[in-house]
Amino acid sequence: MKENQPARYPQADQQETPHDLLCEDTTVLYGATDAVTRIKQGLPLQEFDGLRAMLDLTVDDLAGRIGISAATLSRRRREGHEGRLDPEHSDRLMRYARLFWQAVQLLDGHEASARAWLKRPARALNGATPLDFADTEAGGREVETLIQRLEHGVYT
Repeated sequence: MKENQPARYPQADQQETPHDLLCEDTTVLYGATDAVTRIKQGLPLQEFDGLRAMLDLTVDDLAGRIGISAATLSRRRREGHEGRLDPEHSDRLMRYARLFWQAVQLLDGHEASARAWLKRPARALNGATPLDFADTEAGGREVETLIQRLEHGVYT
C-alpha cells in the first residue's frame, strides 16, 4: 500500500475489527507510533486466529511460535482478559504477520506461494525454514534481509 493512500483501518483509539493489524504495512496504515501503541495494549485474540488461518498453521504451532501455550489461549478466551494477547505475544505475532506480508509482496501478491516459501527450508538460513528462523527478533530481521535480497535479485 502506498503512503499517500488513506488508511482503511481504525486508528489506535477507534474500534478494532478482526485482522486490523494483519495488513500489508502497519506503519503506513497506522504510523509507527499507533502500531506500537496497539501492540502495547495487546492485540485481540482474533488477530491470532486470523494469522493462524493466513499461515495455515495449527493453534499449537502458532501459539508455540509466539511463546504462549494453547491452554493459556483457551483460558484467556474463557476468562476474559478482554480477549487480548499481552504485549510480548502481540509483538511476536506482528513479527510473523510482517514476514508473511513481505513474502506475499516478494511473490507478487500470491499468498499461497508466500505460505509455502515461509515453510520451505532456505539455504541462506542454514537450512531452516523462514518461520522457524524467525523465532527470535534477530532471526526475524535476518528473514527480512533475505526477502530484501531476493527482491533485489541477490540469490543466496
